[in-house]
Amino acid sequence: MTVLLTTKTKNTIKKATKKAQPSMDLEFHINQKTANGKKLGCLGFIKNRKNNKTVFISTTFTNKVLYKCARWLQDYQGCARWAD
Repeated sequence: MTVLLTTKTKNTIKKATKKAQPSMDLEFHINQKTANGKKLGCLGFIKNRKNNKTVFISTTFTNKVLYKCARWLQDYQGCARWAD
């Protein structure tokens, strides 16, 4: 199983948004998740500075990405969605 770590996650998101919307200005608040020295993935928030919207993401579950809208940084409530 391939684990998406912080740098790969950031680079993948930057590349995808640069292609879709070159003017998007993102601010990353993502941290690596480890347990007993084993790298499990990353989780954190991504904020769009232009429209002030925030998204929570986590790559620590299986090989899918969990994401959900957040009202502010550190908002862990809400309905989660999964992406491959």
